[in-house]
Amino acid sequence: MKIEYNSRQFNQALREYSKETGKDMVEVLNRAGKNIAFRAAQFTPAATIGKIKADLNRDPHLKYALTSLALKKKGIGILPSPQFRKAVDQFVARRVASRAFLRSGWANAVELLGGSWRGRRVGKGHGWATKANVFRYITEIANTVPGIEKVGTAALKKAIDFVSEDMLDYANSLMVKRAREHSAGG
Repeated sequence: MKIEYNSRQFNQALREYSKETGKDMVEVLNRAGKNIAFRAAQFTPAATIGKIKADLNRDPHLKYALTSLALKKKGIGILPSPQFRKAVDQFVARRVASRAFLRSGWANAVELLGGSWRGRRVGKGHGWATKANVFRYITEIANTVPGIEKVGTAALKKAIDFVSEDMLDYANSLMVKRAREHSAGG
């Protein structure tokens, strides 16, 4: 999957931030990666409860068939009608509760880059990150939740652009502050 973003602005933001803060590029890259993962999670839309229920109800038999499949995976056979109805309600409730599933795929990347994830997690092993180091000036982040490509690409692009602008704004504010201090002292 290819992501189109303003790489020129991003590279400039990295250089300016490093220059104005005095931080080395490894630290700047890892911080930027962590911030991008945080923002990508923020910008990844969660499904609405109404959409989840509408999708499950578009075919009158869908939620019953999916519940039956889920029960079979657990080794549970045919249930009496009241118990099956309760299982269907629980299935729908689990689907609704996992509406931020795509978002949670950024959690591992955030944590591997030194951040902390306070949001809810659904599933394990989705997403990863590799830190930049003095031998390799590349920070990588990934969200591997199935289906993320539908909405995750736009969220990631928006996150990169947001973090680029934020880093440039911060670097510029430091530069302005330093210039004021220098001109006031002279």
